[in-house]
Amino acid sequence: MVIAGKASICHKLVFAVEYRFGMTYLDRCGRTMNQIMRLRPEWVLQGSDVNPQNAPLVNLKSGMVFNFSSTHMDVAIEQAGGGKELDEGDVSDFVEQAHFLSGIVVDELELREFTRVGFRVWYLLPSDSKDDSERWIRDLPAFRVSDDLPKAFGGKLEVASYALIIRGVERKYRIAVSAVERHAQIDVPGGLLSVRASKLPKDQHKVFLEQLKAKSRLKANPEFAAMVDVDAFVEDPVAIDAQDFITHSLEQIDQNLPRALQGSC
Repeated sequence: MVIAGKASICHKLVFAVEYRFGMTYLDRCGRTMNQIMRLRPEWVLQGSDVNPQNAPLVNLKSGMVFNFSSTHMDVAIEQAGGGKELDEGDVSDFVEQAHFLSGIVVDELELREFTRVGFRVWYLLPSDSKDDSERWIRDLPAFRVSDDLPKAFGGKLEVASYALIIRGVERKYRIAVSAVERHAQIDVPGGLLSVRASKLPKDQHKVFLEQLKAKSRLKANPEFAAMVDVDAFVEDPVAIDAQDFITHSLEQIDQNLPRALQGSC
């Protein structure tokens, strides 16, 4: 997807459901997890943190993470650090797994009342610097700010981020745009070191750049970017169909987001 001259990277996907009367979780948590792991052996318990608040599972093949509790469930997949963006195969697998997992939980916990269903996607639009990200956001036709606002304070607009909610025909969309700096994960003798490149002193920054050239030691490239975060959701849905909801939401986002932000509707 290209938005205002920048090619986007699909960074993260999340499907989440909130519900009422899910206390059956306390009785059937183990049975539900056994059912999932028996039917899909790639799903395993993440650590030993099963408790009344949540039951986390991780997918050994895709790195997908799933949580469910007495009040909500969510499944997420994220671009691996410094790795390729989520592609059509990843999205297709995510849709299928979300449909499978939500179906198991709805059946096992005998869920009938839902308060929210949502599908969220994060896009990264890489930039050369933080200033470049901020400039791109400020220039978006969809979010033009009157010059009178910064002039009132005797200055100029430096940092801009936006968030709004749109009520569509079938669902609502929350769209947020902001500049981000992804953390770099560098392999050092004592373990992974998480650093923010722009915060390093000048001399350390030079060393950091040298680290980046050592590809074998790099776990995730640091990256300045503009982030577009879109959350499509329905409140008090009658029923849950993960496959239909995610697929239709993604179609609407892919079709409408670029022209909406570019002001070409």
